[in-house]
Amino acid sequence: MVMLLASFWFLVPGALGFVGLGEAASGSVAGVQVLIDTFMSLFAIALGFLVGTALTRQVGDVQARVGARRTS
Repeated sequence: MVMLLASFWFLVPGALGFVGLGEAASGSVAGVQVLIDTFMSLFAIALGFLVGTALTRQVGDVQARVGARRTS
């Protein structure tokens, strides 16, 4: 899980960030939009991991309850 998180945090927004910084340094208005897109992608990745983790835990709890009911 740790390596998966690191790959998403560095690869996905990293390329967008470099393009955005290059555009912003040249004074282009498009650079600001790319930087906003970079931060939005960071937010979406973080939110996706949080929701996925919560759902995974809930599914595990439900499976444990169903398994306990079947054995009793």
